[in-house]
Amino acid sequence: MREREMLAYPAFVRLWLAGTISWVGTFTFGLALQLLLIETLDADQAAIGFVRSAQWMPALAIGMLAGVLIDRVRRRPVLIAADTVTALATGAIGALALAGLLTVPVLAGLVALVGAASMFYHAATSPICPLLAGALVKLLSAPVAILFNAVSKAASAVLLITIRVEEPTPERQPDRHLGRELQTGASWVYRHRTLAPNAVSLHLWFFFNSAIMTVFVFHATEQLGLGALTVGLVLSCAGVSGVIGAGLAPRAAERFGLGTVCVVAEWLNPLAFLFLLLAPRGGTAAALLIVGQLVYGLGAGLKGRSS
Repeated sequence: MREREMLAYPAFVRLWLAGTISWVGTFTFGLALQLLLIETLDADQAAIGFVRSAQWMPALAIGMLAGVLIDRVRRRPVLIAADTVTALATGAIGALALAGLLTVPVLAGLVALVGAASMFYHAATSPICPLLAGALVKLLSAPVAILFNAVSKAASAVLLITIRVEEPTPERQPDRHLGRELQTGASWVYRHRTLAPNAVSLHLWFFFNSAIMTVFVFHATEQLGLGALTVGLVLSCAGVSGVIGAGLAPRAAERFGLGTVCVVAEWLNPLAFLFLLLAPRGGTAAALLIVGQLVYGLGAGLKGRSS
């Protein structure tokens, strides 16, 4: 009954559609970006690492700042602006790539702009997505798949604009100070006996996971000979097992303890990527990578729902 009531509310339906369309574009962009570097720009691993670093650098540079600033303004304009900036930046990437004018430095700059917009989008706010991304790249080419992301972000922004809801502007408080709020938030997290180790663990996971996923697509396509559609299928498997892991997490935490489940989930990460190291070139590679992603998704689901 509650779900039906929510779906009967036009603002919620439009927000849900905007988020869904936006996420499909995001997954498409992530896979298409690496294949664009590999197939269109013929980039080596150093160039891929450079662009991927530019993509995630805003998370390190302005992640906390975005969270603090969001508390001072209305959310809907931020979501619209973030989608619009992302649409323009990814549209420029796709258009330049099709015109043969895209270079690695220009791509890195535009990708950094996308990353910065994403920080504000996520601060203000599925298995099929990677598979769909692989199919789009396979059928349309990487530049066109990136243009699809631009269209999805533009559509999301239009849907958000049509939402008719009064969002009150946060009250201005004269004693608020941006630097002090950042310092207070960081001090509270990194001095907490439970949150501090978890935060450091998340930082390490983010760094090394980003490094591995940077070479994952390159290794799968160039070394193992897999196509874009197959890579999309492999990555989508993590979403399937992630849902299973999230469903198992509450009962597992109740039976074995929250800390034990979190530790086991963390150890599933290196085990998952061991399959990437062991995969030989050929048909067996896809099977081993699928097993690895199933293990990876299971750990992510267990850890995400438990913590």
